[in-house]
Amino acid sequence: MGAGSNPMWHAMNLAQGIYGSYTAAYGLTPSTHPLTGTYTRNYDSVAVAPWLWNPEKKVFLSTEDEQSINTKADYVMNQEIGGIMFWELAGDYSCYMLDANGNRTSIDTTENACKTGNGEYHMGNTMTKAIYNKFKSATPYGNKIATGAIPTEALDIAVAVGGFKVGDQNYPINPKVTFTNNTGYEIPGGTEFQFDIPVSAPDNAKDQSGGGLKVIASGHSRANNIGGLDGVMHRVSFSLPSWKSLPAGGTYELDMVYYLPISGPANYSVNVSGKDYAFKFEQPSLPIGDISAGGGNGGGDGGQCVTTGLNTYPNWPQADWAGTPSHANQGDKIIHNGVVYEAIWWTNSVPGSDSTWSTVCKI
Repeated sequence: MGAGSNPMWHAMNLAQGIYGSYTAAYGLTPSTHPLTGTYTRNYDSVAVAPWLWNPEKKVFLSTEDEQSINTKADYVMNQEIGGIMFWELAGDYSCYMLDANGNRTSIDTTENACKTGNGEYHMGNTMTKAIYNKFKSATPYGNKIATGAIPTEALDIAVAVGGFKVGDQNYPINPKVTFTNNTGYEIPGGTEFQFDIPVSAPDNAKDQSGGGLKVIASGHSRANNIGGLDGVMHRVSFSLPSWKSLPAGGTYELDMVYYLPISGPANYSVNVSGKDYAFKFEQPSLPIGDISAGGGNGGGDGGQCVTTGLNTYPNWPQADWAGTPSHANQGDKIIHNGVVYEAIWWTNSVPGSDSTWSTVCKI
């Protein structure tokens, strides 16, 4: 049966004792499979939930209807929540009048036809329309994208989130967050970026791209979440490698890792030469900042390829249990054929030979 085993239009028919005409498609007739017992509607004002109970069959059906959905829509507006998600659209109902042959005709918005034996419920839009009408009349609630202070100027930096793994590789959650510099000016190496992620995920987000991403302000401010979480966002931070600027038109790919689904990220900012800037696509009304004078060295090294203290392959920076140099750990750098490479994670492959390495600089 469409919309799951018990779409709401079927439940509405059961509550009215209506033997829906659609049951014929399943080989059911009142004579061969009569309705047994009565499905009585109940309602709990605390749970804001209706349900049907058939004492003869001992059958309980949880349901949704116009009364409960209106109450939930009111709650969304009163709590200044962004909206409602529901599953699924084909389960919504309307009351249809029946002609002399028992065929559905026009919709009876009063539902009197279904309550007097002259109609039946089927796929419709009663609850969807109720939500729409509630939200259409709602006043703007003034929520902002940020939980903290918003910078006074913005930069044109675009963000794309994608590359989510599927199947058995989909955990931990590991998307690619790509930052594109559309400012027209180079952003120096060492520049710090920040953004928010919802507290639906733990406060242990990280990255695998050498950006040092970490949570700098946790929304989980208590030892447990009894009564709900105090905060709504974690604030995270990462920095461009000190040796790697982001040129005008260039991109930086952050290989992010987190452990429960989130919406977002959101509320991006970047600190250039000691000043915080919002991102234009999130704050289009802010004036565009001027970084034409450069952002200082951003903690960088003046563009030099620093090799001080680095080993040369095959003299690995890390040793095995016997003390023999054997591998590199995440973040370790090593010289090979006149190039400095950095390990993205544990590796013992030849530097620069595969995706476990990123190029730092040429000597």
